[in-house]
Amino acid sequence: MDELERRIKIALNTECKSNCIGTAAFLARLTEEESHIESDDFFRKFYDKLKIADSPERGYIISWEIDLEGWVEFNRISHMGIVYKINPLIIVHRNGILKRKGGQLEDGDGDLFKSDFEEFNKINYQEGEIINYYCKR
Repeated sequence: MDELERRIKIALNTECKSNCIGTAAFLARLTEEESHIESDDFFRKFYDKLKIADSPERGYIISWEIDLEGWVEFNRISHMGIVYKINPLIIVHRNGILKRKGGQLEDGDGDLFKSDFEEFNKINYQEGEIINYYCKR
């Protein structure tokens, strides 16, 4: 079992309060545990450790981003996952569904999914988003 498979198994079997960004950071070995990470915190903490890749590879982060200012570090992440398989392109991602807890809506605690990229993108892609693949420098 490789490291990605090991971390997926942990993520599947752990109750956590993560979101899609925190799970992607964990699966990409940027963090040692899953936690909720906001978009700007992701870029602030990890941007210097990553580079944008030209194409997807297993274990790379895939990020759907809203281009706010033409500079990637200002982008807002709308969803994030990990490339699991290349052909066909399969991603692993945590569903960031808001769940009601004690009358409050909380982000995170969504299920972990393996999804076909094309099918996922047809449903979830929003006009104006860019898709980036990130790998470690």
